[in-house]
Amino acid sequence: MSPKKESIFFNFLFWVLLIGAVLAYNFHQIGHFGPVSVHSWRQADSASFALRYYQDGMEFFSPKVHNMQGGQGEAVAEFPIMYYLAAALYHLFGPKPILLRLLNFALLALGLFALFRLLRRLLDSWAMALLLPMLILGVPVLIFYGYNFLPNSVGFGFTLLAAGAFFRYQRSGKMGHYYLMCGLALLGALIKISVLIPFLALAGTLFLEKLLPARQETMKTPGWGGFLASSLAVIGLVGFWYKWAADYNLAHQSSVLMTSIRPFWQMAKEDFDYSMLVITGPYRYWEIILSKYTLWLFMGLWILELALFRKIPRPAYLFLALLSLGVLSFLALFFSQLLVHGYYWIDVLALLVYVFALALWLMKTSMPRAFHHWAFGLALSAFVVFNLNFCRSMMERFYSAEYLSDINPGFFKQEELQAFYREHGISYDSTLVNVGPDLTPNLSLYYLNLRGWNRRLENNFKDANVIWQANNNVDYFVVVDTAYFQQEG
Repeated sequence: MSPKKESIFFNFLFWVLLIGAVLAYNFHQIGHFGPVSVHSWRQADSASFALRYYQDGMEFFSPKVHNMQGGQGEAVAEFPIMYYLAAALYHLFGPKPILLRLLNFALLALGLFALFRLLRRLLDSWAMALLLPMLILGVPVLIFYGYNFLPNSVGFGFTLLAAGAFFRYQRSGKMGHYYLMCGLALLGALIKISVLIPFLALAGTLFLEKLLPARQETMKTPGWGGFLASSLAVIGLVGFWYKWAADYNLAHQSSVLMTSIRPFWQMAKEDFDYSMLVITGPYRYWEIILSKYTLWLFMGLWILELALFRKIPRPAYLFLALLSLGVLSFLALFFSQLLVHGYYWIDVLALLVYVFALALWLMKTSMPRAFHHWAFGLALSAFVVFNLNFCRSMMERFYSAEYLSDINPGFFKQEELQAFYREHGISYDSTLVNVGPDLTPNLSLYYLNLRGWNRRLENNFKDANVIWQANNNVDYFVVVDTAYFQQEG
């Protein structure tokens, strides 16, 4: 087979395998779901942004959610470009949840394809280059949230796209490829600030490589002017955005979304001990993140690579060390969120990808005969298939009664539910207090597509917040749990 035909064949095979995997994950059957299953709270926040852009005139710098804590619902966290694009698609095809799901997954898929192309050049093997992207496609937390409403997988996708652009810069030496990498990293970090971790690790590596004595394996580095200007531009623009976001929330007195750190040293001792027990103990915490066998393999390879500082080229080792430091710092700064917010692990998947890619490269350069042996390829393929099947079983669980039981069954008849409210004069222009067991700011309001507040009464209807809302132009109080009528007062 000629090189051109081989390239066409394996590029086509990548997309065939990816489509086959997503069909096995039942993407075609779950696309119509709104925010459900694991952490539907944060899913609803993201879905709400897109729907309100669609409803309220597409003002990019006035992001809102359905919960009106911030006056008219003003709130923001990440750069809302994905929600804005989804809203534009809503104007073309109607406000269907699958559009935001597909948009997010498309960015992830493009990132995986960029990884595949990078590995092809790095490993000189089309077949081996396929295995790592397919393995990543078997990480449950990434796939569940990747075909969902949260932007974490989009940030990860931009990380992989930026890696591909940087690898092209290493091959060509063209600054256009370097600036493309910076632009992709900037977009990713605006969407998820954690994308700065690999970018800062790379910037630190380039900085040290420019200072240290040259070696044979020294990487290409941009000139000081271009390097400093681009690095400061990325960091400065990301910092400016998150400062603007914090000020926007403060100006509107909105606390719906978190824009600050939650480090482990601010936790109560009992909370910290419990989190450590669950995360490190014999519990089922990790199965929603990734296979325990993949975790063990990653940990073993990570420790081994850190120990092999004499065997790994200096730039590659510097990046590994700095990326590891960045990931550990991120986990420390957001440790209190890890127990409940499993999607935070997506933000550190760049380390897993790098450790596995570096291991394959070391195998290829140190033990080429073993690397190219059919038995090694077969073993890796079997491991990938195992992870894909594990992810398939977890996706089935995520959309089974086990995880859907906490969702109001009326939400699965969203159009009928909204029609019922309209028949009773409650429209999008109305404001309401939704009194029920919903603890989230936006879940019920998103499904109803109504603005207002969710309220769970701990005592009775003399609750101070309810009295405040009753005196501030709330049009309707809707009680969805009859148990409240049995309360005294």
